Amino acid sequence: MRQDNQDILVCLLHLGARITEAHNLKCSDINFELNTILVRRLKRGNDCLLQMTNSLRAIMERRHLTRINNKVFPTKHDDGRTNTGWMKDVVKRSGVSLDGGKIPSHTFRHSCATRLLRSGMDITMVQKFLGHKEISSTMVYLHTLPSEVASRAAAVFDGDLMQGDCMKHQVGKPKTLAR
Repeated sequence: MRQDNQDILVCLLHLGARITEAHNLKCSDINFELNTILVRRLKRGNDCLLQMTNSLRAIMERRHLTRINNKVFPTKHDDGRTNTGWMKDVVKRSGVSLDGGKIPSHTFRHSCATRLLRSGMDITMVQKFLGHKEISSTMVYLHTLPSEVASRAAAVFDGDLMQGDCMKHQVGKPKTLAR
């Protein structure tokens, strides 16, 4: 059971999937030859064909070999309900403090989007990855990133920029001045 939980958490994080999308994955959605997985986005119907990461592929190969039916994550519920009560236990075992509130499964989707943006992925690419129809849905993740303006302002106050250099300065590559 713990392995199932770990597998689904990797899916949530590596696919940016909602919990129901992960639970609805079918073995027929996986193409091992092309190393792709079809995620059927439920909220707006924007299905995404995504490349599998090495970790995700290993999970899918293992689950494919031990499958019971066409579902990657078979559930005990026949009515389509998704049980997420196990997540509380996982969080508790991990030692993460819940003083700030609960950690819902959607947190992994947010973590995925934030990680992609922080790595430098263009916001329109993240939009397509998450299956958002509107860019405004994806823009909510930008608040977690330091703005270019803030980075440039810090560079000015750190003495890395002189007057007139702001337009030439690139974020992340502070200009070294001869002194």
